[in-house]
Amino acid sequence: MSAIHPARAASDVEPEATTPVDAVADAAHREAVLGRFTRRIAPYLALLYLFLFLDRTNISFAALQMNKALGLSATAFGLAVGMFSLGYFVFEIPSTLLLRRFGARRWLARIMVSWGVLSLATAFVFSSGSLYVLRFLVGAAEAGFVPGILYYLTRWIPAGDRGRVIGVFMLGVPMATIIGSPVSGFLLGQDWLGLQGWQWLFIAESVPSILLGLSILFVLPEQPADVDWLTPANKRWLQGELGREQARAAALGRSKLSEALTSPVVLVLGLIYLGNGVGLFGGAAFLPLIIRELGLSYAATGWTMSFTYVLMAVWMILWTRHSDHTGERIWHVAGASLLGVGCLVAAAITAGSPVVAAFWLGLSAVLLNPATPAFWNLPPKYLSGAGAAAGIAWISSIGALGAFIGPLLLGFAKDHFGGFSGGLLLIAIGPLLSAVLTVGLKRHRAFARPD
Repeated sequence: MSAIHPARAASDVEPEATTPVDAVADAAHREAVLGRFTRRIAPYLALLYLFLFLDRTNISFAALQMNKALGLSATAFGLAVGMFSLGYFVFEIPSTLLLRRFGARRWLARIMVSWGVLSLATAFVFSSGSLYVLRFLVGAAEAGFVPGILYYLTRWIPAGDRGRVIGVFMLGVPMATIIGSPVSGFLLGQDWLGLQGWQWLFIAESVPSILLGLSILFVLPEQPADVDWLTPANKRWLQGELGREQARAAALGRSKLSEALTSPVVLVLGLIYLGNGVGLFGGAAFLPLIIRELGLSYAATGWTMSFTYVLMAVWMILWTRHSDHTGERIWHVAGASLLGVGCLVAAAITAGSPVVAAFWLGLSAVLLNPATPAFWNLPPKYLSGAGAAAGIAWISSIGALGAFIGPLLLGFAKDHFGGFSGGLLLIAIGPLLSAVLTVGLKRHRAFARPD
């Protein structure tokens, strides 16, 4: 048994020996498949995620006016942000399994159109209770989108190259803020037709989601066999690569639905995702409010947020490319988590100086966010077949609770302790736990070697 790759002996699935000619052909097929998918499909997926994330997080900007209009305390606002995650948690697994049954194209279109309509309806809430209900329904409508896309990618891209594609897809997160923040700042200053700026924010940023949802039916290919921009040889190579990966994952992990849902390893993966979400979404939900407290205008707050997320986009590209280049996943997740912890603690310590604290909180978002695309390379090492769809959905469901816990903790601390310092220390515990659990995965044979 090899001392360097102890997991390799645990599987009966070994790569066949290749000749130099085979290696050249393999590289050519890999370049063709990855290059064409990255150019043709990945940017479209990122665009879909951009508007998903915009509809998910625009409540943070709306809060600059909405909280006063509806009489929301910081705790009530944190609960409103978190209600989205409860809806997401409840419906994530059923939605992802239905995607596998009905196909990505039809089900993703349903998800986008329904969340767009419900997000638009949020413009007409009249109380905290109606806001809680709409946020829950938006989360329920969106459930299944991210795990559905991640499952979709396992049918197109080999594991060793999947990190950079996930990174392109998840560029939708910073791009949503880069583009959405200045737009949101502008919309907050507009009062048209008897509606306030925060209401126009929800309306204007929801319509593109509805239109994009309809476009999925005509743009997104269901599987490699459906496209004419891959040659028959490319498709045979891809089928062989993915088949070997699935066989290895089945040998080392879980391929059945029931096994995936009851596996302690899947639970640990969910807790890792949850912990990072506590730190990431807790800080992000209140960042516009904290920046606004510096005395900036709505527009200036938007541009400040935009600049922060430009840095995030650049750092995420570099981080995911380095992870793919080295094939290393564990420390790219744990390392980003620990960097986020350090920044959150620094923000708590410097809370008495709002400018410095806002800097550290913004930097925590920049450094912690790349843990997410790096993390999503881990589940396919352990899950395959029906177990992959169910397991990824279960992990995403557990992780969604982080977006409920983080904002609620920070809002509660603000209301009861008169500042954000204690809340920032509390949410820093989340990514710290994630880092510890991630490093612990190295003891399992499915995660013991690089991709």
